[in-house]
Amino acid sequence: MSIGGIQKLSLVDYPGHVAAALFLSGCNMRCGYCHNPELVLPERLAPSIPVDEVMIFLKSRVGRLDGVVISGGEPTVNEDLPVLCRMIKGLGFDVKLDTNGTHPDIVRGMVEEGTIDFIAMDVKGPLEKYVEIAAGPIDLVAIKANVRLMIDSGIGHEFRTTIVRDRQPGG
Repeated sequence: MSIGGIQKLSLVDYPGHVAAALFLSGCNMRCGYCHNPELVLPERLAPSIPVDEVMIFLKSRVGRLDGVVISGGEPTVNEDLPVLCRMIKGLGFDVKLDTNGTHPDIVRGMVEEGTIDFIAMDVKGPLEKYVEIAAGPIDLVAIKANVRLMIDSGIGHEFRTTIVRDRQPGG
């Protein structure tokens, strides 16, 4: 698990919660407008923060924070993400997952286990443009499955997108 950053207080990242946000390194997409390239591009990776250090911080915030957001990069590329969520839930925090939707099986497991309480999915654009936007092959069946999972999960969720205007020559 590579934790590339932490925001110790957020009032906007988890609806209705005072939260901290953890930013996990790694992503399976290479969107040209990525706002966290230091978590995505191997040549720009931020130094990793030890999980033990993060847990010490979170323990010090019990009773002060309501939740923890796990974002990235793309958190679901980390195979031990469910373990991290269990540790955070064990402290009594609600957990929100930010995802690009490419690993519905991992998300489904955490929903079924009750280790996430809210899911936000970044919709990159129309399905027919995903390959162009993500700069590589994308399993569109997985994207659709994640959307259906979120809708049917019974937990809070949101879909969001980034609007990027076409650049005109000279503009």
